[in-house]
Amino acid sequence: MRGIVLGAVLGLSVGFGVAQVVDTPVPPDPDAPGITEWPTWGRDVRRSHYQPRIEGPSNPRVRWAARGGALEEPAFAGGLLWTPQMPRDGGLNNPRYVRYARYDPIDGLDAGAIGPFWGAAVTPQVINTPIYVFDTENTFVEFLSNWPAYAFAGGQYDSRVIAPDPGRSIDLRDGFPSYRGSTRTVIVRGRPAYRGLLGAYTDGAIGYAVFGDNFGGVSALGAIWIVTLNAADLRLIPPRFTVVSSEFVLMDDVGATSAFGGLSSAMYGGNSTLSDGLSRRLLVADHAGLLVAFDATEPLPAPDPIAPPRLTFAPVWVTDVQQLSSDDRLNPDDPTSPLDPIPSDAFDRPIVLNSDGSVAIVCASNFGRVYAVDTETGDKLWGRKLHNEERFSIMAGPSIGPDPIDGGAETVYVVARTRPDRSELFALDLATGRIKWRFNLQGISRCTPTIDAAGNLYIGNDRGFLFRIRPNGTLQWSLYLGAPIQASPVLARVPDLNRDGQDDPLLYVATSNRFLFAIENRPNPQGTPGGGGIGTPTP
Repeated sequence: MRGIVLGAVLGLSVGFGVAQVVDTPVPPDPDAPGITEWPTWGRDVRRSHYQPRIEGPSNPRVRWAARGGALEEPAFAGGLLWTPQMPRDGGLNNPRYVRYARYDPIDGLDAGAIGPFWGAAVTPQVINTPIYVFDTENTFVEFLSNWPAYAFAGGQYDSRVIAPDPGRSIDLRDGFPSYRGSTRTVIVRGRPAYRGLLGAYTDGAIGYAVFGDNFGGVSALGAIWIVTLNAADLRLIPPRFTVVSSEFVLMDDVGATSAFGGLSSAMYGGNSTLSDGLSRRLLVADHAGLLVAFDATEPLPAPDPIAPPRLTFAPVWVTDVQQLSSDDRLNPDDPTSPLDPIPSDAFDRPIVLNSDGSVAIVCASNFGRVYAVDTETGDKLWGRKLHNEERFSIMAGPSIGPDPIDGGAETVYVVARTRPDRSELFALDLATGRIKWRFNLQGISRCTPTIDAAGNLYIGNDRGFLFRIRPNGTLQWSLYLGAPIQASPVLARVPDLNRDGQDDPLLYVATSNRFLFAIENRPNPQGTPGGGGIGTPTP
């Protein structure tokens, strides 16, 4: 199917060389040098918030602080930290305009911004845009799989994809084409969407950014660069930029298609399982409590093969909150207890997948229940009430990462409001749903935890405290940053920050008073000054 699609896009018969390249995708290298991550800040299309490349700061201090803050977690792209935020000056004298600011991740220097956007800016996505190089006789020369494109969404009508142009010059000194270029921008002219950008997936050759609108529409946008090389004078003919779009629809028993019934603004993430570099499952949930799976490698037959490339996908399976909760009981530990199904609830937290993509975690937020779903079949593997008698609303998470104390077993983390003035972090065993421990976050928290390579968790609360919690659920340190912390911390590995020959961690944390902090390890541990203060760690 991919060969057919690419053949139509390229406008030529796909020969053995192209098909061979396309069917052998090049996955991102988890050990690549530098701080650039793919396709979101942790190469994390499954939204786990697990950073496997580095342990976070064990003895923290503030390296830099920059004005602007972040509405959601930043993302790395092109060596810069792209941050969705409110403009510092209000943005065209109207605070409803937002922008994406860029910072140097090492020193926090302002590197410009993209915007303004209208609506609610979300974490940008970085997707792969393949480059196919041919000569003037249409003979295949080279395939580059890791050329980036950047997807941004401010809601409403102004979501966009910005693709760096491969340019009009070429350097063959190392035997491979390398490019310089400007940019090409594609405006996603969708209907209004409070949260327009939902996630990303790949079919092995093209990366797609997934967009949604307030009317239940879910679509995706990818792109291909086609470069023609005039070998006689090593000159590039101006490249062609071809957009490939996709649409994800519901289908009834007679084959009629429709949009989702719930608001797509509640579809916080289209999350893909990656198998051999392909997204075999794209999962979408909505505010009506619907959970739908698509196979992103199997589009429906195109009604018009001559038309511009547009792929349509129908569900592989469909379930909902009523079906998942149909055998829940008042007391889950007593099989004779009365049934306790959920009449109605929203899946308004991100869908998160385990490390091999076989299990999806979804949350019925208002009822305080967590469900594990088989991504292949849609069957419920387990369900867990956070409390048997009280209803704890889930306010943040889920995150998934390995627990080194439990032999590396994957663990699910969610944040729930257990009292009017208190939230707690819950750790659940991924295999069984068993609650392993609870941690009092000393106030309300709306922050999804980030997990480092050693299993430590980083999470903030509305009082302005950032916590590092050990894998056993005990506090290692807290750091006061002066204002509520609601966006998930972002952890990056940077090369030899302290000039000791070792890679170092930087943890980026935004506060609601519009500051963005970079937290590093203190090179020479010192005692805590008396009285504390902003940026002062407390053991």
